[in-house]
Amino acid sequence: MVKNLLIIAFLLGAMSCQKAQRDEDTATNTAEDVSVAQAVFSDAYKIIRAVALETKGISSSSTTMASLFGCDDITVDTISNPKKITIDFKYIGCEGLNVARYGRLIGEFYGEFPLENSAVDLSFSNYYFQDYEANGKVRVIFKADNASGNAQHSFYVQSGKVTDDNSDILWTASHVWEVQENGNAETNFVIRGNSNGVNRKGNVFFSEIKSPIQSTSSCVYPVKGSRELEVINLSNRLAVYQSTSCKNEGVVIVNGSSVPFVY
Repeated sequence: MVKNLLIIAFLLGAMSCQKAQRDEDTATNTAEDVSVAQAVFSDAYKIIRAVALETKGISSSSTTMASLFGCDDITVDTISNPKKITIDFKYIGCEGLNVARYGRLIGEFYGEFPLENSAVDLSFSNYYFQDYEANGKVRVIFKADNASGNAQHSFYVQSGKVTDDNSDILWTASHVWEVQENGNAETNFVIRGNSNGVNRKGNVFFSEIKSPIQSTSSCVYPVKGSRELEVINLSNRLAVYQSTSCKNEGVVIVNGSSVPFVY
């Protein structure tokens, strides 16, 4: 009798633990967190890219940019190996593209940017995107142009961490970026690939881009695309981005229901 009671207690406890774990995520938690991580690390790379393209000794540029947004300081070291760009947004905040940034972004360059087989490593020093602190490493490796003649490169996030109010988003990504130049100031980025991590509720997730995520050089958030999210002990869900006005928003489709989210 005692043995049976122990078994019943164990089963009830296991069911309670599973329910508690499931209750730690709603329809949108994971979609919000993977979207935040994507925005933080993609924005950091796009910033380094914009500066590198206008920096003598890093790219083929004949001039060197002193500031990207007018409130940051850029330091360039073309003597060391690897060459280095440091963008200091300071600690009073520097706003660009409607986002406040703090701290430093550091890019280390291997080969002439962005020629085939060159690479850049991106790291962070007390760096904040809005209220999110970013840590980890981004590695970008430049590949041959694709069949359409567009530049493409591998984009890896290693040990990525985004911290907000003592809660962490952990993110590792393996993406391919296609760069579509339109002959004007706007550049389109088309992103494909997978990622995984742990959201702020402690739930493990896996993410696969189903419809290529598209963003632009003038917007820090995706304007189009979708990703399928697999969350342990939860139903798979699809996060869809379709913003015509550069907003940090999307829709989650789960179990036949559509739930909007903001991140």
